[in-house]
Amino acid sequence: MLVEILRTRGEDSCSECFEVPSDPADELTVMDVLDYISEHLDPTLGYFRHSACNHGICGRCLLTVNGKAALACTARVDPSAGLKLEPAPGREVVRDLVTWS
Repeated sequence: MLVEILRTRGEDSCSECFEVPSDPADELTVMDVLDYISEHLDPTLGYFRHSACNHGICGRCLLTVNGKAALACTARVDPSAGLKLEPAPGREVVRDLVTWS
């Protein structure tokens, strides 16, 4: 699965693409995909990961998934389609997908 992520560092931003292995039988969340990228492809990727939540309660992992606002920890991924991930709308970008309201 091709994953395109808008990455931001200070004033600079650019899109970066990653190829993430997937199977149509996988039931992945966006957080699973981000974890894979961070663990296997690019450990510098900035995204909010909070082990105490991960149930769609705190809302800190809010981002834009294929043009729609979603929580990374609960949004399901269709492995047969690509993903375009961007920071959450209306929030200040700290780094990559990490935002502050």
